[in-house]
Amino acid sequence: MGILSWTLLIPVLGAVLIMFIPNREPSEEKSSASVFGWVAFAVTLIAMVVSIFMLADFDSSVAAFQFEENVPWISQFGLNYHVGIDGISVLLFLLTTIIMPFTVLSSFRYIQKRKKEYYIW
Repeated sequence: MGILSWTLLIPVLGAVLIMFIPNREPSEEKSSASVFGWVAFAVTLIAMVVSIFMLADFDSSVAAFQFEENVPWISQFGLNYHVGIDGISVLLFLLTTIIMPFTVLSSFRYIQKRKKEYYIW
């Protein structure tokens, strides 16, 4: 599996991890909610670091897709898992992964209910 697929899979794995963190009693909700937030923050930081490595390996002199993967998924229907990234997409992808840790940090103060569901989403 390539680096682009990993950057797409890391947030999914983080959401699954948060799903398995048990909810606490209502009196302890603040402490358990912070666990959800810190896990989400760590996952977004990991995705950001991986995307920075991807940008470092990106060759801007090539106009074609890079980090391209084309893997048969459901061959009976002719469906493939096909991803790749080009010059402008890599910058937008990096921008998104840089913004996400700040978004998660800013939500610590404002999200008061259903925090587990919020961080999974």
